[in-house]
Amino acid sequence: MWVRHDKQTVLRRLAEGATIPTIVPPASGALDELVALSAELETFRMLDELDVTRERQGIPDALLLHTLAVLPFLADGSLQGSAQSLFSDPAILVQLGYAPVEVAEGVSARHRQAAGKTAESIPVHSDTLRDELARLTPKDWEHLQEERLRVLYAKRLIRSTKVVVDGSGLGDGERLVTLSALTGHGLIPLVWEFLTGDASEKGKEAAMTRNLVERVRTVGGPQAISLLIADAFYADGPFLAWLKATGTDGLVRLPEDRLLCAAGLAVIALEGDHGEKRRQTRTLDGHKETRTVEVAVAHGLTEWDSYQAKAKELGIAEPKLTVSFIRQREPTLPAEKATLALVSTKAWPEAWQTYEAYRPRWWIENAGFHELKEGWLLERYPWGRSAAIVRGRVGFTLLAQQVVALYCQAAGRQLVGYGIRRLRRALNLALGGPGMVVVIEDCYAVLPVEELLAALGHPVTQSLRRPVAGVLPDARRRA
Repeated sequence: MWVRHDKQTVLRRLAEGATIPTIVPPASGALDELVALSAELETFRMLDELDVTRERQGIPDALLLHTLAVLPFLADGSLQGSAQSLFSDPAILVQLGYAPVEVAEGVSARHRQAAGKTAESIPVHSDTLRDELARLTPKDWEHLQEERLRVLYAKRLIRSTKVVVDGSGLGDGERLVTLSALTGHGLIPLVWEFLTGDASEKGKEAAMTRNLVERVRTVGGPQAISLLIADAFYADGPFLAWLKATGTDGLVRLPEDRLLCAAGLAVIALEGDHGEKRRQTRTLDGHKETRTVEVAVAHGLTEWDSYQAKAKELGIAEPKLTVSFIRQREPTLPAEKATLALVSTKAWPEAWQTYEAYRPRWWIENAGFHELKEGWLLERYPWGRSAAIVRGRVGFTLLAQQVVALYCQAAGRQLVGYGIRRLRRALNLALGGPGMVVVIEDCYAVLPVEELLAALGHPVTQSLRRPVAGVLPDARRRA
């Protein structure tokens, strides 16, 4: 059974005393704003353009994909729990494309239970959502990431040119590697790779980092990344040389057993530089700590053979490196943990500047992966067992994390306003103005509360509602 938009018929039937079997309240709150921001970031447009492969027809792919894109915003985390929370908010479902009758009775006439549809099937069963996740291929996810990048750069929402790369395990044989932009408010994930046991990045970390960098540059241009911060696993000598030759500096933690580290310490000792002492207050695991560190820097180093060879091959005339040392003096730490060595293709004038630039790398562990696992419950609730389903869960969660990261910034909040106003204009044109969606038999209409009460025989004496599209409620006209 499908319903049509027919306001006059709904008003006539209300006046005749017809009962109201279905009524949908207006949406409000943070979820409404996040959905509006997602629409403004063209999430639903991107999903609509996917050519999803399936063996038979069923519930429209666009409807299922719209639903999956919103589920990570729900607090439950599990697929079934999030779906139940979302499906209890009919106003959001109408925004996603569900018709009022679909909200009440489900989308498809097919069902697996002999007794008919169950409560879990209204409007869509969670197994149907899993089936849709499994249909998305790695190529689909690369396309979605590229399209989202185009939107972010076109709207100038990514202004930072500093990025950080890192990886983290998710489950048995599963790993996530992300490249994120560093902003004044935190991280915004740009591109990522979801890896299973057969596609581990072990031994190929630098090649994977290069692939992520190239994907960002394809959309944002060669100037999109000026500084890349990484752990030693994700940046080897040839990769740093390639970065430098293409206009990007690298900043990497240097293991203390490397020859370059010993060479840097020798240069500092030879120059008689005993380091500069600094006092720092930082927060660790929610507790503030004040410490004293000694910092020193060595410039013009060449003791990294693989970097030198690749740099000269790429035409860099004088491939030299800068190594900065940060050694904690108080409180005392074990010798193997007391010193942090950082190597960079950029000639930082002071060691402390190098350290301040490197510090945000820990955000990707604390505010990045830790947030994904503990806040978005990505590891606890993968939504399924197959790699395709988990890849979809990861992808939709990172798209949602982008939205929330932008929601916390001034530019994002401004877009929320644009998105909600655009949504309301669309509802005005399509449904006749803001209000309650009332369904009676085969017709539905969107009625302001004043008009609904008037049709039920209880007109409002005075209303503060502004006129919509030049139409005044009956009570106001009488006044």
